[in-house]
Parts: sequence; C-alpha cells; structure tokens
Amino acid sequence: MAVVADISHDAKEIYDSIAEQYVEVKKAPHRTAVEQYTLFDVMLLKNEPELGNGARILDMACGNGHCTRKLRQLFPETSYICGLDISSSMIGIAKQCESQLQQNIDYINVDGKDLPISEPLYDIVTAAYYLNYAQTRDELGVMIKVNSLFIATAS
Repeated sequence: MAVVADISHDAKEIYDSIAEQYVEVKKAPHRTAVEQYTLFDVMLLKNEPELGNGARILDMACGNGHCTRKLRQLFPETSYICGLDISSSMIGIAKQCESQLQQNIDYINVDGKDLPISEPLYDIVTAAYYLNYAQTRDELGVMIKVNSLFIATAS
C-alpha cells in the first residue's frame, strides 16, 4: 500500500501547487462544454431533476468545487451536498466561492480513503476525477446507499 500512499501524497502536492492555474484552465470554453455535456447532460440526466429531490450528494475529488456547484444548481432540492478533495488549496478556493455564493455546500479537505463513513449514507456519489486515486472498490462504495447512483469518469 505504500505506492498508493505515495500517489495520494503526490496528488495533494501537485494540486496544492497548481490550484490557481487549474481554476483558470477549467474556464476554457472547450473544457466547460465537454464537462457540461459528459457529467451533466449524459451521466446525470439533467432532464430528470427528481433524481436530487431530498437526496444527499457527495462529490469526491471536487477540486475547486466547480462540479459541486453545478450539482447544487441542477438539484436545488437536495437535502445535503458535500464536496471533498485532498488538496487544501483547492478546497480553499471552493470555500471562497461558497462564502460568496452561499449555496449551502459543505467542503471537506480530506483524502477520500480517510473520509469517515457518515449516517445517513449518500444517495448520489460523483467521482469525476477520483478513480485514478481510489485504492479499492470498497473505498468507493462505503458511502453510498444500496440501489443508489454512483457516477464516475476517468481522467
């Protein structure tokens, strides 16, 4: 498991050092169009807003919270939404946005494998950029209810 620990440590170091540049790159029109289409139009079926009614949503590896905020916009009736990321710099940016926008989103600076299991579990878990860092399948599934929605992409 030392290799996996090194990967997590490396990810934290890298994203902490490039957080500001990463936010700027995320604004590129081609990137936002592709992410919008892939994550929201196709995978989350944005034409089915009832998916989020009363749901608890977790966005793993949320970075600066861009997708987490989009989830809140698409599913305003969620009971709880949380974004987590290993990078304290990225979570800092996400929290700055939250303080300005006040969308009632919690952001947690934690490695996904170290996230304490919460009760109740989540109805929807997104992991758009987390699969590269997950250690086991169990790590991905411990926070989601049975018969709920897990949405992931590989970067």
